[in-house]
Amino acid sequence: MSSERAGYPALLRSPGVPAVVLPSILARLPVGMTSVLLVLLVQNSTGSYRAAGLAMGANWLAFAATSPFYGRVSDRGHAVWVMVIVGCANPLATVGFLLLVHNGAPVWAIVAGAAVAGGAAPPIAAVTRAVWPHLVDGRLHPVAFGFEAVVVEILYVLGPLVAGLVCAVASPSAGLLVGAAAVTIGSLSLARAPVIRSYSSRDTPRPARSGHVLASPAMRRILMVTFLMSVAYGVLEVLVPAFAVEAGSPSSSGLLLGVWSSASIVGGILYIRLAPRSPLVRQLVVLIFANAAGFAVLAVAREPWQLALLLAVGGTLMAPATSVEYMLASRNTDSSRATEGFTWFGTVAYGGAAAGGALAGVLIEPWGLPMTFLAAAFGAVLAGCFALRIADPGPPQETERTAAAERPAEAAAPAEDDSR
Repeated sequence: MSSERAGYPALLRSPGVPAVVLPSILARLPVGMTSVLLVLLVQNSTGSYRAAGLAMGANWLAFAATSPFYGRVSDRGHAVWVMVIVGCANPLATVGFLLLVHNGAPVWAIVAGAAVAGGAAPPIAAVTRAVWPHLVDGRLHPVAFGFEAVVVEILYVLGPLVAGLVCAVASPSAGLLVGAAAVTIGSLSLARAPVIRSYSSRDTPRPARSGHVLASPAMRRILMVTFLMSVAYGVLEVLVPAFAVEAGSPSSSGLLLGVWSSASIVGGILYIRLAPRSPLVRQLVVLIFANAAGFAVLAVAREPWQLALLLAVGGTLMAPATSVEYMLASRNTDSSRATEGFTWFGTVAYGGAAAGGALAGVLIEPWGLPMTFLAAAFGAVLAGCFALRIADPGPPQETERTAAAERPAEAAAPAEDDSR
C-alpha cells in the first residue's frame, strides 16, 4: 500500500472517484435550499406560515418514508434504474407542485403536492456512501466518510445563501426548478459511473428476501445515536435564533448558525488530517460526550459574540462524529444491504431534527434558554450511552476494490515456500 499520507487529495485522485463525487454533489445541491424556497413560496402564495410549515413537513416526511424503499431496491441490483427513474420523476413532481401553488389550489392539495415532490427524491447520499468501500481501499475509508460529512455541512451552509440569491434575482419557483434540474442531471450522471453500474450488476451479492437491515443490534444502536444527536441538533437550530432574538439582535441568527456549520467543516477537515487510529467506537464515544459538553457550555453565553465563540469551538466536533457514525454503519451492515442501511440514516436524522425542533418550541418558554441548552446536552449524553453499547466491528470488510489493491503486492512477493 502506498506510503502517501491518506487525505482528500489522495481520495479525489483515486480512479473512478470524480465520476461519483461530482454528480453526487450536483444532485445534492438542493439539500440546503429546498426547505427555504418551499416555505417562502407557499407562504407568499397562501399568506399562511401554517400552510408553509405543513408543506415543508410533508416534503420531509415523504422523503424519509420513501428513502429506505429506494435503498432496498438499489441493493437488489437496480441502483441505476432508481437513479434514472426517480431522478427523472423529481422535476415532474416539482412542476406539478408549482402548478398547484400558482393556480391557487387548496392547502391540502399543496401539502399533498409537496409530499409527492419529497417522495420523488433519489437516494443520492445513500448510494454514494454505499459504494465508497467498492471504490477505494480501506486506507481511504475514513477519508471518504469524512469527506461525506464535510460535503453535507457545506451544502447546508451554501443552500440558504443560494436560495437567497435566486430569490433576489428571480423567484422561489425558479430556485425549485433549478434544484430539480440539478437532481436530474446529477442522478443521470451518477447512474453512468462505472462503480454504480458494477454495483447494479448481477454478480453483486444480493440480500435475502427475509431479514432486515435493522435486525442488527449494532445498527439499531448506531441509528439511535444518530437520532438522539439529531434531536440535540434540532433543539439548537431553534435555540440559536431564539437566543439572537432575546439578545436584541435577530439579524445575527443566520451568522451564528453559519459560524456553527463552518466550524463543523473545519473540524471535519482537521479530523482527517489527524487520522486517529483508536477503535471507532472509542472515537465515537469521546466525540459524542465532547459534543455534549460543548452543548452544555452554551448555556453560559449572554451575548451573541459569546455564543458565536462557543459555537465556533464546539461546532468542530459535529462532522467528525458524523463521519465516525458513517464508518461504523458501513462496517456493521452487510455490503449487500449498504444502500438501505444508509437511507435509514436520512430517515432517522430528519425525524430527530424535527422532534428536536418541536421539543425546543415546547421547552423554551417554561424552561428558558439556558435550561433548554442543557436539554440538548442531555440528549447528547443519552446518545453517548448508546454508543458505549456498540460492539467494535473491527477492520473494514474486504471488498473487491480492497482485495484488488492488495493483490499486486502479493504477486510481487517472492514465492519462498515453493523454492524450498
